[in-house]
Amino acid sequence: MEPDVERRFERLEALLESNFQKSELRFQKAEARMDRAEARSEARSEKLEARFEKRMKGFEKLAEIGMKEIAHLRRMHRETDEKMNALIDAQQGTEAAIKELAAAQKLTAASLQRFLDSLGKTTNGH
Repeated sequence: MEPDVERRFERLEALLESNFQKSELRFQKAEARMDRAEARSEARSEKLEARFEKRMKGFEKLAEIGMKEIAHLRRMHRETDEKMNALIDAQQGTEAAIKELAAAQKLTAASLQRFLDSLGKTTNGH
């Protein structure tokens, strides 16, 4: 090969090697940046996941409390219904007893009136 061509070839080879080394260095720096970004992203993702899990546990706890409250309210409603039914039965019994007492009072009043009337009619000679 001619010396001029060989020099040009060596110069081109040196330029290619230099560009290759620069590209390799840029690639390594880019790779390092991507690794750091990925690490930050993973850390952020883990934080978000941990926060999500914490919130989900909170929601689960709220749902559990809500279900217990619903069961408690149903139980109280059932007890209230039973008490109301007992009060209704008692009230109906009281009303029936009052009717019987009113009827008995009328009979007693009529009987007392007859007795009083009979006292006024009988005069022992006075």
